[in-house]
Amino acid sequence: MDMRNFYLNHADKLSAMALDVDAAARTLRTPGQRYFAIYDSIENLNELSALEWGFGSISMASALSREFKSYHAIDIAASNLPRDQDVSFDYGDHDLNRDLPFPDNSFDVSIAMMVIEHLFDPFHSFREISRITKPDGFVVINFPLLTSIKNRLYLLFGEIPTTSSREWWNYEEWDGGHLHNFSIKLVKKLGEKYSLEMQGVYAVGNHLWLKNVSPQLFCHEASFVFRSAS
Repeated sequence: MDMRNFYLNHADKLSAMALDVDAAARTLRTPGQRYFAIYDSIENLNELSALEWGFGSISMASALSREFKSYHAIDIAASNLPRDQDVSFDYGDHDLNRDLPFPDNSFDVSIAMMVIEHLFDPFHSFREISRITKPDGFVVINFPLLTSIKNRLYLLFGEIPTTSSREWWNYEEWDGGHLHNFSIKLVKKLGEKYSLEMQGVYAVGNHLWLKNVSPQLFCHEASFVFRSAS
């Protein structure tokens, strides 16, 4: 299996999603949604440029592109996603395991939602996302968290925690293609290593009142907001 085919199975599932941009736009702004961190932490989006790594769906990317002055999305299988759908944003194919095809300090906002855990080298990912983000810019990243109490219980009883869809075995896509595990402490440390200061941790999903008490215990995934060094 070559590297591109490794990611195509996941891309094919996303390409089947219906295009409903208005519904996606409402969802993006909902507390507990992965992208909510962008709206809650960054002002004047319409004055900023943004790059998204591995955009999750045509609907979400189309809705998000309306918010920014400019928006570009890249993915190893980007050209597989649109198919017969009308796409209004800029996108391009690129293997995110390799250096990004952009100069230093290219974007005001860099976004990677549930992407870096699929890539081979998180150090390379953080180095590149820091490099292409402008000084004093924002980086918004979402990760699954291995440290949730649910996952700790799985380990206690001798089971392997699942950090993706429960159906991964049937898809023959090991843990949904996740290659790495993360904790809040480790994500913060990675950011600091590449001059990204963590500004906030946003719980994802339901029961936010509980998850916000202790994200490391109750969050199965979280969105992180970083500020690039000025």
